[in-house]
Amino acid sequence: MYITNITYDTISTEGLDLIETGNFDDDNFFVELPLDFDINFLGINYTSLYVGSNSYITFGDGSDAHDFLIPDEIPLSGPQLPGVYLSTKDEYGECLDSAMWLLYTGTTDGGNTVIIRFEGNDNYDATEGDTNLVYNFKFYKDQSDYFDLIIEQNEFFCNDDPTGGVSNGVDPTWVVSFDSGPETAYRFYSGEEPPISANTESTICQEVCDNSVITIIPLHPTYINSAGREVVQMNAVLIGGNGLNS
Repeated sequence: MYITNITYDTISTEGLDLIETGNFDDDNFFVELPLDFDINFLGINYTSLYVGSNSYITFGDGSDAHDFLIPDEIPLSGPQLPGVYLSTKDEYGECLDSAMWLLYTGTTDGGNTVIIRFEGNDNYDATEGDTNLVYNFKFYKDQSDYFDLIIEQNEFFCNDDPTGGVSNGVDPTWVVSFDSGPETAYRFYSGEEPPISANTESTICQEVCDNSVITIIPLHPTYINSAGREVVQMNAVLIGGNGLNS
């Protein structure tokens, strides 16, 4: 799995359905959301996902686990489930112990895109409607190999570290990680990181290096590698010189 940065845009609730479960006053619960298509997550296809009130989604099962450190305690006192975990904490310093006030879901693009929207507060005993934690997931019927995460609001972080990530539920490390601060947006791909390949199209500049002309083509989107580092993929093509490899 790898992650790319995508353009950040807020998600409107217009056209989305508010999920009524009758227990939004309980800060530790989860909601199962069935889908009418498969989601490929870490190489396994799922037809539903689980939204936890404590700032994570999981696959295979749901959990109400809370107040655990990430990612090292996910396999221990956490959900012990594969999923996507944001970094949040409450005013008392407890990690992943938030409250979900509203959960929306709905489709756009003629049913191709499923949107799941979480609105809540990082403090489990905050007043309902006091919202400072908002994020959205987008899943695509015609593209089961990737999905998007758009984080609109998130003020406080576990261990003062905004790093969230994808967990396989077994290992105490992230499969891939990301900054879960506000106004960020990512695309999660189920495959391997893209290779850096030669490409001769759309030259934007040239420079001479060791008697060789290197043609730089437009940047590919940045992506976040398995070590959690942002990488800019840029392709270089050797035009001529003394033995440099492209």
